[in-house]
Amino acid sequence: MSQILASQTRMLRQKGNMEDISDDAMAKKFDEHLKKIQSGIERHRNIECLYVNYEDVIKNPSENAYYVAKFLGKDLYVGAMVRSVNKTLRRDRDV
Repeated sequence: MSQILASQTRMLRQKGNMEDISDDAMAKKFDEHLKKIQSGIERHRNIECLYVNYEDVIKNPSENAYYVAKFLGKDLYVGAMVRSVNKTLRRDRDV
């Protein structure tokens, strides 16, 4: 969560939209937002959702690309999906 908050704070500052809000308050708002989205997905039986973990995608891109292709039921270019994972773009690793 700390990495998400650091990234979100940096983005808001760059946009000039940063209000004085503590990390705890930001975390609470983010958690509420996620719960609202998950609840909406669960209410709609016609929506299927595949959850992927960012860290796992970075560590195991091949496995996750395969799961995404299988979930979508499409003949996707899994190799290209794997090559698109760029570990150097990851920010706020030390948070």
